[in-house]
Amino acid sequence: PDEACDALVAAFAPRSVAVRSHLAFAGDPLRDVFFVARGLLRLYYVDAKGREWNKAFIAEGGFAGSVASGVLGVPAPY
Repeated sequence: PDEACDALVAAFAPRSVAVRSHLAFAGDPLRDVFFVARGLLRLYYVDAKGREWNKAFIAEGGFAGSVASGVLGVPAPY
């Protein structure tokens, strides 16, 4: 329904992010959910040796976030 779409859109605030910048860091609580309106978002892990491992790429029209971190208040894993 239109009302549900309007409520969802109202829950998000537009935000521009520079290339190679971070929206969040592993180990921090993450309460936000991100919608990619334009561009590409990379989710990744860093292992004990400092190597980066990709978890996912979120393309335009996709959502990203950590449900466990947001709901349970645990640190974000990526």
